[in-house]
Amino acid sequence: MREVATAILVSLAVALSLLPAVMTLCDRVLTRARLGARPARCEPAAGRAGRMRAEPGAPSASRAAFFEGIARGVRAGLPVADAITAAPPCSGAARQLQEALAGGVTLADALSATNELHAVLRGCMPGGSLSPVALDLAAANARAGDDLRGEVNTAVSYARHSARLLTVLPFLMLGGAAALSRDARDGLLTAGPVTCIVIGSVANLVGSRWMGRIITTACRRSPVADAAGIAEGLVIHLSAGGTVPSALDALADGLPGCAATARMLHAGLPLSEALSPLRRTAPTVTDTIEQAHRDGLPLVTALARATTDLRARDRDHVLAAVRRIPARAAAPLVLCALPSFVLTAVLPLGLASIGAVRTPAT
Repeated sequence: MREVATAILVSLAVALSLLPAVMTLCDRVLTRARLGARPARCEPAAGRAGRMRAEPGAPSASRAAFFEGIARGVRAGLPVADAITAAPPCSGAARQLQEALAGGVTLADALSATNELHAVLRGCMPGGSLSPVALDLAAANARAGDDLRGEVNTAVSYARHSARLLTVLPFLMLGGAAALSRDARDGLLTAGPVTCIVIGSVANLVGSRWMGRIITTACRRSPVADAAGIAEGLVIHLSAGGTVPSALDALADGLPGCAATARMLHAGLPLSEALSPLRRTAPTVTDTIEQAHRDGLPLVTALARATTDLRARDRDHVLAAVRRIPARAAAPLVLCALPSFVLTAVLPLGLASIGAVRTPAT
């Protein structure tokens, strides 16, 4: 009995002593997630003038740094392909684009892939040449999106790491007690403790899945995310000297309603009728376009104001959903995590200690 009690106290002390180290590690992970990846280190390479290549295996830069690097290259007078190749890559798609351009693939073919990065670059070059002003807007939008994702990841990581800690802690205590006491090992192999451990493990699994579902639901896209993306794409393309139909053509790959609206505008249909497919996805954008057309206002300025409003609504919606995670997590914590802790760590060790007392008497 004394050995089992000692093992329980020692395992609890070990778990509590490891808790500050675990929380420190979590804080480091959260800080890295909040700050984002460091820019890739680049060195000048022989070949085209001004080209800079990322070191193999170097960390990716941010999307904002990628667009800003392209804008600096364009302002320096580099050809479009050289400006893209000189920028620090932000993802695998950016590296593939740079490798294709370095291999002699034409810019139109290299940007033909269907992904968000290529769509933004196509939107920045309505006339075949990249616009530094449009690239600056794309960089600002990317930076705002990275900041929002950093805040969400930081807030969600606290809940995720707490759930993992509550999942692992009872098994750490159980394993520590079993490693320190032979009587505990023998007692845990009886029917009662094994039944408690199995039931506690099932409750632990259910609570972990439940908590994961809550976090996943909180991180879903907001209803205005697509509308904000369309508004941003229109502002970028129009700032580069494009038109609304060409902007919708550039956005047609990833956003609903853009392709149909672009076809109707190219066909010469009335503006109100042509905007009907887009109205289901982005009513704020279509209302802004119609009002600017009716009042004779600058469309870029009106869409920029609409973009600011939509991004603010998107941010408020996402952060409000994340702030509700602690309240929603109370149910799996009370109904699953705490019972699992009792059934997995406390009750089996208690039954094992009672068995250790009774065994010498028999």
